[in-house]
Amino acid sequence: MSAVERKRRQRGKAQRERAENIAILDMETDPFDAVEEMIIRPFLAVLYSDKFDTVVIWEENEDVFAEKVTAAIEKLPGKFTIYAHNGGRFDFLFLLHKMRGPVAFKGRGIMQAYIGAHELRDSFHIIPERLANWQKEKFDYE
Repeated sequence: MSAVERKRRQRGKAQRERAENIAILDMETDPFDAVEEMIIRPFLAVLYSDKFDTVVIWEENEDVFAEKVTAAIEKLPGKFTIYAHNGGRFDFLFLLHKMRGPVAFKGRGIMQAYIGAHELRDSFHIIPERLANWQKEKFDYE
Protein backbone atom coordinates (compact mmCIF):
# COMPACT_ATOMS: atom_id res chain seq x y z
CA MET A 1 0.00 0.00 0.00
CA SER A 2 1.39 3.39 -0.96
CA ALA A 3 1.95 6.25 1.47
CA VAL A 4 -0.81 8.22 -0.28
CA GLU A 5 -3.29 5.36 0.14
CA ARG A 6 -2.31 4.93 3.82
CA LYS A 7 -2.87 8.64 4.44
CA ARG A 8 -6.24 8.52 2.64
CA ARG A 9 -7.35 5.56 4.78
CA GLN A 10 -6.23 7.29 7.99
CA ARG A 11 -8.15 10.41 7.01
CA GLY A 12 -11.25 8.29 6.27
CA LYS A 13 -10.95 6.54 9.63
CA ALA A 14 -10.69 9.89 11.46
CA GLN A 15 -13.76 11.20 9.58
CA ARG A 16 -15.78 8.09 10.50
CA GLU A 17 -14.70 8.40 14.14
CA ARG A 18 -15.71 12.09 14.25
CA ALA A 19 -19.06 11.23 12.66
CA GLU A 20 -19.72 8.70 15.44
CA ASN A 21 -18.45 10.98 18.24
CA ILE A 22 -20.58 14.12 18.38
CA ALA A 23 -20.46 16.69 21.18
CA ILE A 24 -22.08 20.05 21.87
CA LEU A 25 -20.33 23.13 23.25
CA ASP A 26 -22.19 26.13 24.63
CA MET A 27 -20.91 29.19 26.41
CA GLU A 28 -22.82 31.71 28.46
CA THR A 29 -22.15 35.36 29.18
CA ASP A 30 -23.95 37.96 31.21
CA PRO A 31 -26.88 39.37 29.23
CA PHE A 32 -25.87 42.24 26.98
CA ASP A 33 -27.27 44.60 24.42
CA ALA A 34 -25.27 46.11 21.59
CA VAL A 35 -23.39 48.49 23.89
CA GLU A 36 -20.02 49.46 22.43
CA GLU A 37 -18.10 49.98 25.67
CA MET A 38 -19.21 46.71 27.27
CA ILE A 39 -16.64 43.94 27.37
CA ILE A 40 -18.30 40.59 26.74
CA ARG A 41 -16.69 37.60 28.44
CA PRO A 42 -17.99 34.07 28.88
CA PHE A 43 -18.03 32.64 32.39
CA LEU A 44 -19.70 29.27 31.79
CA ALA A 45 -19.05 26.53 29.26
CA VAL A 46 -20.81 23.20 28.95
CA LEU A 47 -19.39 20.38 26.84
CA TYR A 48 -21.94 17.60 26.35
CA SER A 49 -22.11 14.22 24.67
CA ASP A 50 -23.65 10.89 25.50
CA LYS A 51 -20.13 9.42 25.10
CA PHE A 52 -18.59 11.13 28.18
CA ASP A 53 -19.62 12.81 31.42
CA THR A 54 -20.85 16.36 30.90
CA VAL A 55 -18.10 18.93 31.47
CA VAL A 56 -19.15 22.16 33.19
CA ILE A 57 -16.61 24.97 33.46
CA TRP A 58 -17.41 28.04 35.53
CA GLU A 59 -14.58 30.56 35.46
CA GLU A 60 -14.68 34.36 35.43
CA ASN A 61 -11.04 34.92 34.42
CA GLU A 62 -11.08 35.02 30.61
CA ASP A 63 -7.59 33.53 30.13
CA VAL A 64 -8.14 30.74 32.65
CA PHE A 65 -11.56 30.10 31.10
CA ALA A 66 -10.03 29.59 27.63
CA GLU A 67 -7.33 27.31 29.11
CA LYS A 68 -9.89 25.16 30.92
CA VAL A 69 -12.19 24.85 27.89
CA THR A 70 -9.26 23.98 25.63
CA ALA A 71 -7.93 21.41 28.12
CA ALA A 72 -11.37 19.81 28.43
CA ILE A 73 -11.64 19.50 24.65
CA GLU A 74 -8.12 18.11 24.29
CA LYS A 75 -8.79 15.48 26.99
CA LEU A 76 -11.72 13.97 25.10
CA PRO A 77 -11.08 10.38 24.06
CA GLY A 78 -10.72 9.63 20.37
CA LYS A 79 -11.78 12.25 17.84
CA PHE A 80 -14.95 14.30 18.21
CA THR A 81 -16.91 16.71 16.09
CA ILE A 82 -17.98 19.48 18.47
CA TYR A 83 -20.88 21.71 17.44
CA ALA A 84 -21.67 25.15 18.84
CA HIS A 85 -24.69 27.01 17.50
CA ASN A 86 -23.49 30.31 16.05
CA GLY A 87 -20.11 29.29 17.48
CA GLY A 88 -18.25 30.74 14.52
CA ARG A 89 -19.47 34.22 15.35
CA PHE A 90 -19.42 33.89 19.13
CA ASP A 91 -18.19 30.87 21.17
CA PHE A 92 -15.21 30.00 18.96
CA LEU A 93 -13.93 33.58 19.04
CA PHE A 94 -13.02 33.17 22.71
CA LEU A 95 -10.89 30.15 21.74
CA LEU A 96 -9.40 31.54 18.54
CA HIS A 97 -5.90 31.82 19.99
CA LYS A 98 -6.05 28.13 20.99
CA MET A 99 -6.95 26.76 17.55
CA ARG A 100 -4.33 25.04 15.41
CA GLY A 101 -4.37 23.90 11.81
CA PRO A 102 -6.76 24.88 9.04
CA VAL A 103 -9.68 27.19 9.80
CA ALA A 104 -12.58 27.47 7.35
CA PHE A 105 -14.61 30.66 7.21
CA LYS A 106 -17.96 31.57 5.75
CA GLY A 107 -17.94 35.32 5.53
CA ARG A 108 -16.43 36.54 8.80
CA GLY A 109 -17.63 33.57 10.85
CA ILE A 110 -15.61 30.45 11.61
CA MET A 111 -17.30 27.47 10.02
CA GLN A 112 -14.76 24.79 10.98
CA ALA A 113 -11.58 24.71 13.09
CA TYR A 114 -9.54 22.33 15.25
CA ILE A 115 -8.41 22.05 18.84
CA GLY A 116 -6.22 19.02 19.31
CA ALA A 117 -7.64 16.06 17.42
CA HIS A 118 -11.15 17.48 17.60
CA GLU A 119 -13.06 19.37 14.95
CA LEU A 120 -15.15 22.39 15.92
CA ARG A 121 -18.13 23.25 13.71
CA ASP A 122 -20.74 25.96 13.73
CA SER A 123 -24.17 24.30 13.64
CA PHE A 124 -25.76 27.54 12.41
CA HIS A 125 -24.77 26.33 8.93
CA ILE A 126 -27.02 23.29 9.47
CA ILE A 127 -29.90 25.11 11.23
CA PRO A 128 -29.66 28.71 9.99
CA GLU A 129 -31.92 30.28 12.61
CA ARG A 130 -32.06 30.99 16.32
CA LEU A 131 -32.47 27.79 18.32
CA ALA A 132 -35.26 29.49 20.26
CA ASN A 133 -37.22 29.34 16.99
CA TRP A 134 -36.41 25.67 16.47
CA GLN A 135 -37.52 23.30 19.24
CA LYS A 136 -35.33 24.76 22.00
CA GLU A 137 -36.88 24.65 25.44
CA LYS A 138 -36.96 27.95 27.27
CA PHE A 139 -35.47 28.09 30.73
CA ASP A 140 -34.69 30.75 33.30
CA TYR A 141 -31.01 31.73 33.18
CA GLU A 142 -31.24 33.33 36.61
